[in-house]
Amino acid sequence: MNSIFSTIKKDNITKSSNNFVNGEKLSKSSTKPKKYIGSDKDWKIATNSLKQSLTELEVPFQTAEGEGAFYGPKIDLHAKDAIGRRWQLSTIQIDFAQPDNFDIEYVNSDNKKSRPVMIHRALLGSVERFTAVLLE
Repeated sequence: MNSIFSTIKKDNITKSSNNFVNGEKLSKSSTKPKKYIGSDKDWKIATNSLKQSLTELEVPFQTAEGEGAFYGPKIDLHAKDAIGRRWQLSTIQIDFAQPDNFDIEYVNSDNKKSRPVMIHRALLGSVERFTAVLLE
C-alpha cells in the first residue's frame, strides 16, 4: 500500500496523452462509492496517494466524490474532441479485490506476509477511442 504513490508518480499518465492529444484535458480523482469493498483505512491511503501523485505531477484535477469503482479509487484523464465532447483516455485504478480473490501475498521488509493491492492502468484507454480522438 505504501508504494502506490511512487508507482503512480513514476507512471505519469499525463506524459502518454500529452504526446498525442493537443486539446483540453481534464483529470478526475474518484473516491469511495456508497457500496465498496476493503477497509476505510485502505481507501483513505489509496485515495490520498492518487491525489498526491496528481498534485506532485502538477496535473490539475477535480475530486469526483463517490465515483470510484466498488473495488478501489481511481484517476481518469479525459480529453475533449474537436466538437467539445469529453472522452476518457487514461485511467489508473486501485483494486483491493483481486489480490484477495487470488490469495496473493508477498513477504514484506519485516519478513511477514502481506496482501498487496493491484493497480490497473490503461494509459491510452481503448484503441478505438484513442484513435478517434487522435484523428479529430
